This record gives sequence, structure tokens and C-alpha cells, in this order.
Amino acid sequence: MSVAQDVMGTSVVQDVMETLTAQYYNALTAGASLDPNQFQLAQGSISLTPDSSAIWRFFDSMPPQVINNFFQTSQLNSFSQTYGAVINNLIPQSDNQAQVLLADSYVGWVEYQKNNPLTVSDWSVQAEITKATLAQFNQWAHSVGLDSSKISAMQTLLGQTDIIANAMNAYNAARAAGGLAYTASATNLTNSLQSGTPKSFTLESKTQSSKLDHKWAKAKVSAEYWFVSGSASSAWDRTITDMASKGIKMEVSFKKLATLVGGPYALSTQMSPELAKYVPWYNAKALQTARAQNDNNLWKHSAPTWEQTFGPDGNMQQATTALIVVDGVMSTLTSTASVAKSDQENFQAAARLGVWPWFQANASGGWQNVVKFNDDGTFSVTSGNPKEGNPVVLGALVTNIQNAFN
Repeated sequence: MSVAQDVMGTSVVQDVMETLTAQYYNALTAGASLDPNQFQLAQGSISLTPDSSAIWRFFDSMPPQVINNFFQTSQLNSFSQTYGAVINNLIPQSDNQAQVLLADSYVGWVEYQKNNPLTVSDWSVQAEITKATLAQFNQWAHSVGLDSSKISAMQTLLGQTDIIANAMNAYNAARAAGGLAYTASATNLTNSLQSGTPKSFTLESKTQSSKLDHKWAKAKVSAEYWFVSGSASSAWDRTITDMASKGIKMEVSFKKLATLVGGPYALSTQMSPELAKYVPWYNAKALQTARAQNDNNLWKHSAPTWEQTFGPDGNMQQATTALIVVDGVMSTLTSTASVAKSDQENFQAAARLGVWPWFQANASGGWQNVVKFNDDGTFSVTSGNPKEGNPVVLGALVTNIQNAFN
């Protein structure tokens, strides 16, 4: 335990970092004209490669209810996987009628559908879904010698709109066809940044409010980090608490700030080359129906349940509906806190691996963290990459699942 730990076991440094992060968040949202009721800070300054699949991983993550988040897409709750689990755990609207109509043959029809998934070119068109399902049924019905009257009745039943069955077929077909795409692409990113606007702001910790009134995040701050990357140090802990006492000043500028809007691929489009080989997989009405109808007529007797999905502690509370991307980042932090001469070399080495709030290491792409010490041990840290063409994810816009992707 470091010397900055108090007798209650609560990290004083953690409290300091939470306060600084809340102050930074407030200064950033005000200076960059970002909506604090939606914006979530991407702690760590994540470089964004011009690759659509990399962008989709951000949109596929369902962020926790905190104002800042270390985006590690491989560890976050997946929207597409959660959606798929829900859709495939619902009872198709025609199931009961089909079960009565087909009687003993019903199990064979279900198995045939499972083993012979549909593949159609455009799942966004109801007529195409119905046509493909009817063809699938006719092939099965004739192969098993089903009575012609039952075939005719089942054709009528399948011709009716069943959004649950259609959603299940579309999702499963899209997975089989090559993956689950999102509408934001590398081309969209380039176009958004070209029309991006410059932004700048200043944070004075002595005067900046740390008060948070953001309903979606419940005013929570994630502060599982230190001022510099690497192992915690009692010497650095003292510096951080000294910084909090004496105050810091940050001056931040972005040559370009842009909003990259996106969502799950729901409607077929010829406008995006990146989506040409993908099949639409998302059905907003099916998810809305699942959310609105919490009963055994729609939900199967298995997990995931409605409560596990949409309840107060459910795993589908909000979704990422846009990324806030910046380019040409420069940030200078100055402090009258002092670092002992014996600690300065270690401090500089750790800073090269990342400094709050960026936590981006010196890299060949041009990002640098430069520490300068004065004779009395006070210091400044300059972080960033002034060259454009190296976009960074500043954060995301988070929307309640009730209103997202409708």
C-alpha cells in the first residue's frame, strides 16, 4: 500500500484522479460543445485506424454507465451478440399456429430450417424474406411428402408478416454470410474529418467545477488509473496530491473534431462499398417488441430473460450511436507541484508510456509525451501529435436503448 492510502483503505490518489477527471470532462464538453447527457470520454486517447472493422468494434461495444471509459473492445459487452441472443430467444409469432397445423411434422420443419439457413441478397425487403422462406418450406414439404392441403395452409401462414421470425432469419443469415456490419465506415471517417472543426479549451483546476449531473451516467467516474502509466509509486502519489493542492492548468486544442454517426446494418444500401459484401442483420421493430413485451407468449423459458436484458441491471441499457474523433491533438499541462530530482528520470520514463488524460505512448505515428522540469522540480507535460492524419477517439455518444437505432 502506498503512502497515499488513508486509514480507511480508500486511495487518496484515486479520489484526486476522479476529481481531476470530472473537471477535465466538464471543461472538455463545454469547450468542444459536446452534450454531457450523451458524451462518454474515451480515457486513453485511442488511435483509430482507417479500417471499417476496427470502427465497428467501437459501435459494437455497449458502454458502462460512467462518464469515462477505457475502451477495450474485446472486453466490452457486445451489442450484436446481445441482440442475437435476444432475437433467437423469442418465440416467432407464427410458431404456435404452425405447430398446430403441422402437428407431428413440425419438429422436422424446425430442424430443416436450422440445418438449411436462408441466404438472400437483401434482408431489408420484406418480400425477399417471405419469398425465400416460402421456397425453403416448399422444398422441405415436398421432400417429406406433406399433404397438399397443409402445404397450402402453411404457405398462407408464412406469407403473413412475422417480424420475430424475419429478424431471426436475417441475423443468422448475416452471420453465415460473413459477419455483422455497422453503417459507419473508414470512408465516413475520412469525410467527417475533412469537414471537422477546430476546438480548444483550458482547464484551471482551482476554478473548474467537478460537479456531475449527467443522468445517463449517474455521475459516476471510473478512476482505475494514475497520472502516469506504469506502476504506482509513493513518490508520484505525493506529486499527484501536491498537484491537487496547488492546482494544474491544461491547454488543449484539436485541429479537427468530427462526429462519426453509425449503427447496426439494418437497410441494404448501394452507397457504401464497405458494406457491399455484408447482409443487413438488425431489426429495430423486433427489438422494440422484445423490450415492450415481457411475457411467456414472446420470451422462451431460457436465458437471456427480459430481466437480464432490459431490467434495471440488464446488459442492454445503452448503445454507442456515434464516435467523437479528433485529429491534430496538442495538450500542455503545467503544475507548480514539484518532483524530486531523484524521481525525475523515472517520471519521464513513465510519462513516455502515457500521461493523464491521454495515456498514449510515444509512437512512430508521431504522438509524443514530453516532460520539462524547472530548477525547482515543477514541470510541464506536452502531449499530442500536431500532424493531421492520425485520428484519435476522444469519446462516444451514448443513447438509451429505448431510443437507439430506431
